[in-house]
Amino acid sequence: MVQILKAKEELFKNMKKLIYFLLFISLYYFCAPQAAQPAKPAETESEIVIIGEEEEKKPAPEEKKGEETVVITEEETPAPSPAPETVEEGEVVIAPTPKKETPLPQPSPSKVFGYRVQILAVDASKPGNKEKAEKFAKEAEARLKGEYKVYVEYIPPYYKVRVGDFISREEAERMKMRLRSLGYYDAWIAETEVAPKR
Repeated sequence: MVQILKAKEELFKNMKKLIYFLLFISLYYFCAPQAAQPAKPAETESEIVIIGEEEEKKPAPEEKKGEETVVITEEETPAPSPAPETVEEGEVVIAPTPKKETPLPQPSPSKVFGYRVQILAVDASKPGNKEKAEKFAKEAEARLKGEYKVYVEYIPPYYKVRVGDFISREEAERMKMRLRSLGYYDAWIAETEVAPKR
């Protein structure tokens, strides 16, 4: 028993030394000054001249008075234009009409972002489920006494029965609670496009 205790003490001392050693190494590594890297020489646009070789001088093009010299770089090179067609006398030439950009479709003002309360979703792949959803929607509309419109929406792969056109979430929350009190316990709020009341 005494030997086991001495072995544990020895192991503890060795572990303590190892931890101190690792701490010292990590502090030295992270706190020691790093060797400075040599600064890159500033790139200048000076011309390099090699001694012993002379630069060939090109004769300057003669400039004509009254004419402007235009320099075109490769980036600015215009695309070649098509060769003009010859037109005979009396022939009618129709110029091509420029293409008009079609405007992007705007959202219809009759639909806005809002909320509906979903009370049923049935699998559209099963026969008879569309009729089931429509019947459920008519019953729900009757229970709400026609105050709110009830929709049957096909959102693959389901037919979903949803109630109302609510702009604010608070209105949708109130309708969800009302529908749950009417027995539609699975009612939940769905974000969708709605037709605002006018």
